[in-house]
Amino acid sequence: MLVGALFIRHQEAGYIAYLNGNFKTAEAEFIKRAENGGMWEAYLVGSMNENPTFRVRNLAQASKAYLNSAELGNVAGAMKYILFINHSAHRNIDCTTLNRLTERAIQTHHFVAVHTMERRFLRNSCSKLDKLKSLQYTKWAGELEPQYGSNFHREYQNLTTVERKKFDGTKLQKPSRISDAEFLKFFFATLAQIKPA
Repeated sequence: MLVGALFIRHQEAGYIAYLNGNFKTAEAEFIKRAENGGMWEAYLVGSMNENPTFRVRNLAQASKAYLNSAELGNVAGAMKYILFINHSAHRNIDCTTLNRLTERAIQTHHFVAVHTMERRFLRNSCSKLDKLKSLQYTKWAGELEPQYGSNFHREYQNLTTVERKKFDGTKLQKPSRISDAEFLKFFFATLAQIKPA
């Protein structure tokens, strides 16, 4: 029993360090776990390198970690990598390809993919600016992650009466769900074609 407890403690060391604000230790632990197949630990390495709250930003390391997370089977890592190559000065991806990747990703019904689509319609990035369409994806994202639901309620309250009526009269047609493996196969085949720098 003691051996089991020590094993669990060792496995959780990165998370404990993370929660205690010891990000250097957390990152080192997450890197070790990622090397042993930890797709979420690889994702967190990317997040820590992307977000200056945790450490000095290293976007090249973040991009590499997100791709590693995708290689380990994480759709969220793939989506973050797509965002990175889309915003890179050295990108080799057009809007048609980016939209195909995102549309295929939302078929997994993962929060990060749905949230990415929400932002795309709100920021006029490779899609026509459409606040109500964006809000439909905000609503879906809130269904997937209940704590995100307050975003939908806040944005809905900010709509005009005409906008609410229009929003209430439409329904988002959610695509049939595909497996993570099916999306990731498409993702890596697409990457092989675009050869992002």
